[in-house]
Amino acid sequence: MTKFNKAIYKNKESNREIKTEDLLKEDDFETVVENIYCPGTGCEAKLVFHRKHGNGISGYLSRHPKFRHSESCEYEDYVGSGVKSEKEYIDIDTGLDDISIERRKREMLKALDESLNPRERSTSNKSKKVKKAENSSGNIEKVYRINYDSNKLGDDSESIVEGHKKIGPRFSTYFPQEMMLKDSNKNVKTCAKLTKVMIKQNSAIIEGILGETNIKFILPQSFFNGIVNGFSQEQIMNELLILKNFLENSNTDLYMVTMAQTKRINPDDLEVFVYDYRFLAFKAGKNIYITLANVVANIQAKVLR
Repeated sequence: MTKFNKAIYKNKESNREIKTEDLLKEDDFETVVENIYCPGTGCEAKLVFHRKHGNGISGYLSRHPKFRHSESCEYEDYVGSGVKSEKEYIDIDTGLDDISIERRKREMLKALDESLNPRERSTSNKSKKVKKAENSSGNIEKVYRINYDSNKLGDDSESIVEGHKKIGPRFSTYFPQEMMLKDSNKNVKTCAKLTKVMIKQNSAIIEGILGETNIKFILPQSFFNGIVNGFSQEQIMNELLILKNFLENSNTDLYMVTMAQTKRINPDDLEVFVYDYRFLAFKAGKNIYITLANVVANIQAKVLR
């Protein structure tokens, strides 16, 4: 049975939708089927084409076993039989609370640490996840998809969700060298070793590098608007100035991780946009500084030099 009636073909030059029934008509079929992905919202799950003979059906698609659907993907509930449980998806635009922000920052700090200090993967057997039972009651389950709104500081969705399932918003992990044009207009978690801070009247740019890839973290006006966690615009600008002076006068490798959003990506002039002061975290050696205020305090105390 056909699980997907279409797929997204992606490579460096192309990003287009192909109907499942048209896959075998592609001139470069073998290359195409090696690069097809789920058509779901924000999903990066790879698909596998299964050829069928003798029954008039050219083939069908299924999720590659090594990939998972994104949290917001409407195809996430497909099972082996191709049956999808009855769910109603409701989109909510909201900000993020402090707990979910810190969790995402620590996930990126862990990914950075594993990149800088590769370890052998454990060969121990991991416990298998128990597959959730399908909703066969005939009732429609409400699922709220949370979309990040950079104009809001907190998560005000709880009063709306009221105990229903909530998914997202997803911030995908990307190292700078992994970002390509297809990753434009996404929520991301990323990182770099800091090299420079440029401060303007109502904005700033933090520059960094990872491997051989340069990246600019754009801090627009909204990064400084109002009071965020008790910090005024003047205080935040002063913290960036201290960070700027530190980078100009220290040989310490200081890394920054952040949640951000991409616009149209140019890999030769890579930029991401950081809209919230709370999104920044830092790492120097084995030490972690979970906020900009935290790293600045350690610079001023000469702990970080």
